[in-house]
Amino acid sequence: MTATASRSELATDSWPALGTTALVRVADGSALPASRRILHAELAAIDLAASRFRDDSELERVNRADGAFTAISPLLHEAIAVALTAAQLTGGVVDPTLGAELA
Repeated sequence: MTATASRSELATDSWPALGTTALVRVADGSALPASRRILHAELAAIDLAASRFRDDSELERVNRADGAFTAISPLLHEAIAVALTAAQLTGGVVDPTLGAELA
């Protein structure tokens, strides 16, 4: 973790997350601890909902359903919608449907 903070100044913190680096930057250093907690919670939620590397993720539960109807959370629904939009906007360069090929 790398953190820089002081009151009323730009403040930044970063840490490894989801196979990359999470970065939070705020205009007021006193807001950094709360902002970091919020981002950490959001990343933990998306990891639990949409990770293909976690057996306990919602995505893996859906994959194990093998095509059977499975109710999903609003968060996973949003993640899938964003991923499909990225696929459309990139002409398929970004493709969230390659799970079987990646496994």
